[in-house]
Amino acid sequence: MPLLCLIVMAQKATTRQQRAEQLSNVEVYELRNGVYALHCENEDGEPRKRILEPGEMYSSSPDMKYRPHVIGKYMRRLAMENVDARNALRKAARERMREYDTRANEAFKKANRLSTSLQTLR
Repeated sequence: MPLLCLIVMAQKATTRQQRAEQLSNVEVYELRNGVYALHCENEDGEPRKRILEPGEMYSSSPDMKYRPHVIGKYMRRLAMENVDARNALRKAARERMREYDTRANEAFKKANRLSTSLQTLR
């Protein structure tokens, strides 16, 4: 691989937050209560238009598979640009964390019950 390509790859951002910070020509429009349009250029200078709903932690980004445990670069940039969107995203993330904690606690209790049952089988 040519040295110039390696240098460019090394300069690219490595985290979603860094990539969000590299978006340029950012414009945010509130389409309706809690739903936003984000128009920008990505870190490669390509134009992007996204519909974002921070209360659901959802992005219509076709270049990213929806994963409920990830906050993508476009959603992060929206949160950087808009206080209401940032608050809605924080609230949604906290709710999702509570859901995961509840599931983890339930799984831990089930594992303990199985462990107890297994011990009595010996």
